[in-house]
Amino acid sequence: MEKKICFFDRHYKKDSEGFGSGAMRTTQIYNALIKHKYNTFLFNFSKQESNIKNSYIICVKTNNGLNLEKIKIMKNNNNKIIFDVLDYYDDETSRTPDIIKNGFVNYIDYFIVNNNFMKQEFKKYKKPIFVIPHHYDPRLNNISIKKIDSLKFIFNGYIGDKNKNCLYINELTEKYNLIVCDDFRVFIKKFLFSNYCFISIREEGSWEYNNRPLMKLAHAAACDSNIIITNDMSVRDLLDPSYPYLLKDHKYETVIEMFEFVKKTFNTDIWFKGLDILKNLKIKLNSEQIVLDYYIPMFSKL
Repeated sequence: MEKKICFFDRHYKKDSEGFGSGAMRTTQIYNALIKHKYNTFLFNFSKQESNIKNSYIICVKTNNGLNLEKIKIMKNNNNKIIFDVLDYYDDETSRTPDIIKNGFVNYIDYFIVNNNFMKQEFKKYKKPIFVIPHHYDPRLNNISIKKIDSLKFIFNGYIGDKNKNCLYINELTEKYNLIVCDDFRVFIKKFLFSNYCFISIREEGSWEYNNRPLMKLAHAAACDSNIIITNDMSVRDLLDPSYPYLLKDHKYETVIEMFEFVKKTFNTDIWFKGLDILKNLKIKLNSEQIVLDYYIPMFSKL
């Protein structure tokens, strides 16, 4: 590959790994690609974009940072724009922005999406599309994780606007003493254990259900834990449908039934079957494996 690979993220800070999905899809993938001798670097809005030439520029987590003027500048100098649609969301409409209306489609050469459902949705833009699932944070591989012996339910991550990224948070906290932690740094300091039951509950057909990546599932797998989870579009691409704690729908009654089922089956063969299924996902969703299985094949096709 002759062109350089440049990751653009408005939150990127030099000498800082950062936190959250934006940093994960930039710095962490960058670090994995470096090991494979790719000519790669990261940048933010410090006017570096006008100096980039003959490169593939991967734009990540661009909700409030990228505008038409900047994408025009990036497109100059024989650059190709790879637009990662990770969490691309309009707060006013609660939908993905129309890339034709905002003019971005004229400057984007390729799309990266989270799942196959999104790939079908983005075909209308008539650009090549690559599906790349979300990995878990590789820092979890470098920390000794102690096992808990009693059942604890936990939600770790962004709750979302009006709790849409995980339904029934308040009710489940009251009924099951659900631990809620929205900061990864706090999580790794206070709540990093294995043998949890994580949760991720999204409304079927919602933007979150269709478009969010499977990071909650990935982090449950990385923590050698199970998860109660709806069959989101990103989830169904990779999770074995026989997984015992996969919800059939998002209804509150269904969720309560599943919580009771988890209580009943904790540390039984059913619980261990779930752990075995997620053990395979832990391998697949490692950042190093994601680079081998998705990014390197994508670059070979550009």
